[in-house]
Amino acid sequence: LAVMERQLLQQKMIELLLAQSQVSDAEARSAALFDLERIRIAFVALSADTLSAEAMPDDEAVQAYLEANQEALRGTYTEQSERFTRPEQIRLRHILFSIEAEADDDAGRAEIRAEAEKAVTQLQEGADFAALATELSDDTASKDQGGDLGTVQRGDLAPVLDEAAFALEVGATSEILEGPDGFHILLVEEKQEAGTRPFDDVGIELAREAAVDERAKELAQELSAAVAEGKSVEDAARDAKLTLERTGLFTRRGDGFIPALGPSQEATAVAFALNLESPSSSQVFDVGDREVLIQLLERIDPEEEELTAATEAARSRLEQQMQNRTVQIWIDNTREALLEKNELHINTALVGASF
Repeated sequence: LAVMERQLLQQKMIELLLAQSQVSDAEARSAALFDLERIRIAFVALSADTLSAEAMPDDEAVQAYLEANQEALRGTYTEQSERFTRPEQIRLRHILFSIEAEADDDAGRAEIRAEAEKAVTQLQEGADFAALATELSDDTASKDQGGDLGTVQRGDLAPVLDEAAFALEVGATSEILEGPDGFHILLVEEKQEAGTRPFDDVGIELAREAAVDERAKELAQELSAAVAEGKSVEDAARDAKLTLERTGLFTRRGDGFIPALGPSQEATAVAFALNLESPSSSQVFDVGDREVLIQLLERIDPEEEELTAATEAARSRLEQQMQNRTVQIWIDNTREALLEKNELHINTALVGASF
C-alpha cells in the first residue's frame, strides 16, 4: 500500500510539473518566425586574403613591426613550431621510358629497357641530363622542363623510386629503376636535410602575417567608425575600395552559418535583428580569421497563414521540450536528495534482469 501511495504521489507531482510547462502565444510565434524568416545581407570580410595591394603594409613597415614586436613574435614561433619543421627534401629530375599496355610482355619490356640503357651510356659519356630528358622522356608533364620534378619529400614517389632517390648523392644519377609506369633514370640536383627553420629565417614571415592581420583590424575599425557616423556598410566599403560580397536568401541555422561567410552565432543574431530603415551594423564580427561588417539587403517574412500553422507546431515542440526538461530536473533533484539521505536504493534483481 505504501508503495502504491508513493507511486500515486509521484504521478501527481509529475502531472503538476507538466501543467506548469506552458508556452505563451508570443513565445510560440517568435519561435515560428525564427524558423521561417529569410534575409539577404551584404558583408565586408577583411583578412590577409582580401586586403588590396594598396592596403598591405610595405616591406619597411613589416621590418619595423618585426623590430618592435620581437618578444611576441618569438612566442608565436614557439607556439607554431610545427609550421617551421622541414622534412628531408630533394630537387629531382627524371627520364621516363614508359611501358605501354601493348608492350607489357618480356620482349616489349626488354626493348624499352634497352632504350633506357642507351640513355645511361650517353649520360656516362657526358650528355646533359636535362637535354636528354627533353629529347627522350615520355613524361609529358616534365619533359619540356628537362625532366624537372621540382622539390619532393619522402613519400611523394613510388616506394622503389623514393628509396633510390633519397639514397643518391647530389649530382649523381641512378641506375635504371622500374616504377609503376615504366623505367626511370633519376638525377638529384639538391638536398635539404630535415630540420627546423630558425626564428631568424622566419621572423619576417611572422611579422608580415601579424602586420597584415593588424592592418585588417584597423581597416575594420575605420569602416565601423564610418558606419557609426551614418554611412552604410556598402558606401563605406566602396569609399575604401573594398570588395562587398552578397549572400542569397537564407534562414537561421542552429550553428549560425551564413552562406559565403561561415558560422557566427553573433553575426547571425544581429543580421536578423536589423531592419531596412537602419540596415547597417557598425559592429565588427570575428568570423574565422576575418573581420566582418554586415548590412541587411532584404527581408522576407512568412505569410500569416503559414506563420499561424508554424506557431502551433512551435508551441507543441516547445512545450514538449519544457516538459522533458522540467521532469528531468525534478528527477535529478530527487536523486540528489535521496543520495544525501542515503535513501537511494537500487533494485538489483531488476538491473540483473536487464543483462
